[in-house]
Amino acid sequence: ALETHTGYKIFQHGEAVLWGMRFALALSRFEGRLSLKVEKSFQDFLKTIAVPELPKNFDYSVFRSLISKDKKVSSGQV
Repeated sequence: ALETHTGYKIFQHGEAVLWGMRFALALSRFEGRLSLKVEKSFQDFLKTIAVPELPKNFDYSVFRSLISKDKKVSSGQV
């Protein structure tokens, strides 16, 4: 979804995967499925890997729409 949203011009696939991991960690924490300590530990590690920042004009609503069409969606659930 991130690669599509940025027109395949900013992120290599692995970089987009890393951002997906960061998003999944934050979402898991938000939903109460992950402790703050565990999320912070993983986020701190992922921050040691250099990847491009999200663009300043990043539109979450477009991104969310793209996620719903991702190949990992099953029965309407990401």
